[in-house]
Amino acid sequence: MDRSGVRAYYVTEPREHSVGLLQLGDKNVHMNGQKVRGSITDSDLVEHIMQCPSTFTRDVLAATETLTVFSSLLHLHGEGYYMRTQVFNEDGTLKKETKVEYYDGDWQAASDFDAFEIVPGDSFKTECVYRAGALTEFGPATNDEMCIDFMYYYPRHKKLSETHDGACGYEKRSHPVVQEAGVPVHQLIPITDAQLERRFSRGHNCSAEGGSGGVTQLSSAALVTVAGAGFVTVLSLL
Repeated sequence: MDRSGVRAYYVTEPREHSVGLLQLGDKNVHMNGQKVRGSITDSDLVEHIMQCPSTFTRDVLAATETLTVFSSLLHLHGEGYYMRTQVFNEDGTLKKETKVEYYDGDWQAASDFDAFEIVPGDSFKTECVYRAGALTEFGPATNDEMCIDFMYYYPRHKKLSETHDGACGYEKRSHPVVQEAGVPVHQLIPITDAQLERRFSRGHNCSAEGGSGGVTQLSSAALVTVAGAGFVTVLSLL
């Protein structure tokens, strides 16, 4: 028996803001049953690239609306190797970057960082790299694979949470708002370790500020905190 558990705290007064969750990549594992490597056989590493175009945020947010992002959890499973999400302004300038350079599915948690704002016209690119076997598939099981960035923001946005199910990425590939942008929602390519430009060697156990206000998570912490109106939930993985 391990020491995992969930502790919930209840408060009687609603907080000023409710936290919302924007999930990038493949939120509901719509790639379920697909081989992670696809037809690629001549590369040790493969990369799945998921994009959420600027047309999506322009559709979700009114001209004066903003969402404040303060934390992110990059989620792969056992054959995950590297993961990164980049946020771009409408003109293509990099606004924020979060990444895990050396991924370990047994040690993962949310990374808190200096908050930034999502505005209409922003876009997202999530990259998931795997050293996967020929038979490994995407799916819900632990020995399957996933590619999801859980991005925590406030205030919770009704249209994003309910109309779009809090997601933008692979499952939106047929949505008219996404198709309007004319950018590929999903790509699978071979990649080399050198192309990842990882800055640290294995053995480091820290988080470091990345470029353009980004955060590089080299290993996971052991605490995830989600705050909403009336509740604060702490998930402790010890």
